[in-house]
Amino acid sequence: MKFLNLLTDELRRSRNFYVLLLVGVIVLEVAGIGYSLLLARNDVVKGMGKSISLANFFDGSMYYSFIVGGAAFALIIYAVFTWAREWYFQGNYIYRLLILPGNRAPIAFAKVASIIMLMAGLLVTQLIIFYLTHWVAELALADSYSSQPVLVQLAQSMGFSYIFFPLNPASTFVYYTFGLGFLIILMNNCIIIFSHRGHGLVKTSLLTIIYDVVMLGLLIGLVFSVRAPLTQSEVLIFIIVFVISYCGINSGVMYWLMNHYISV
Repeated sequence: MKFLNLLTDELRRSRNFYVLLLVGVIVLEVAGIGYSLLLARNDVVKGMGKSISLANFFDGSMYYSFIVGGAAFALIIYAVFTWAREWYFQGNYIYRLLILPGNRAPIAFAKVASIIMLMAGLLVTQLIIFYLTHWVAELALADSYSSQPVLVQLAQSMGFSYIFFPLNPASTFVYYTFGLGFLIILMNNCIIIFSHRGHGLVKTSLLTIIYDVVMLGLLIGLVFSVRAPLTQSEVLIFIIVFVISYCGINSGVMYWLMNHYISV
């Protein structure tokens, strides 16, 4: 119940930011898609439009990459801001949370879950945009547009977008779990850095460096561990076990930081 209350509070406080982010992404993408559709339509009229697909409107456009990258960067900045806000912008609100009875870890896990939900909403919005673009392109470009379903185009010709929408279950699990691990590491760094007043700058700096070096070392170790003579299936199993363990370790660090490191 404590976790759910904290999660609800986080989502409520992210409402204004998220509405602005969603509206910005939708408006910018619609503008870019509309412009690309007009160009493609002119090519079709001139008899030059051939083999047009969703990739022409998305992965083939640097504009789309900037929008997606900007949205992801905005979420990362907001994730950091959720911690800075508690310590500096709302009358040390974090301390009122920390003196609540019981386990403190749900405070951090609620922040992680809220960012995941915001990201999930963006992904669903992007998928809807794919389908709407596909429908409009079929009407506007007729036979010059690919008749393949959206998911088939996503898998076969949209390499950049496929990172966010991998259709293979194993790839989906690995990509999203790595993303979760990155988010937890980011928030653990925020916990350590923003609680520096209780530990001093030297201890805070050393702990941050040691933590990040160890986590980076584990990733480097993964890269050197998945080489021959392992088979492809063995590599996949190794990576899945690694990412689960990686997230588990970082979640454990988050639990320890919240309950034993932060001083009220």
